[in-house]
Amino acid sequence: MPNAPRTIYLIRQTQLAVSALLQEAMQKYDLTASQYTILSIVCHRSGISSADLARRISVTPQSINEVISSLERLRLVSRQEAPDNRRILQITITPAGKRLLAACDKTVDEIEAGLFRSLSQRELSTLDELLQKILADFRAEAKVSA
Repeated sequence: MPNAPRTIYLIRQTQLAVSALLQEAMQKYDLTASQYTILSIVCHRSGISSADLARRISVTPQSINEVISSLERLRLVSRQEAPDNRRILQITITPAGKRLLAACDKTVDEIEAGLFRSLSQRELSTLDELLQKILADFRAEAKVSA
């Protein structure tokens, strides 16, 4: 009898599938999946710095600055100096960014409905809770190790 796949493998395969679906869906909005993700985070965490954003999604500050600069050129986000530290640039979403994000979110809702169609609402809620618990533990451990 073959061994069941590792949980990490299943999570990675799911992540790859989600990434491919998201990348394809964002093409109709002339965005990348990364740009969509960053717009979404900035919308919910207005005033976040590039450094905090980079840490949140585990990329280098240089990578995040490239994506932020592209969104800034599209006038979807803006950066302003933090009132208490001029060296920190805080990122906020613009009205145009909010409009585009709302349209993208409708498409992502459709992707999620299709991807999770085999789960009941209760199972989906349980999955969300478990993933949030795993991420919270990981982030807490990462802060302790840093």
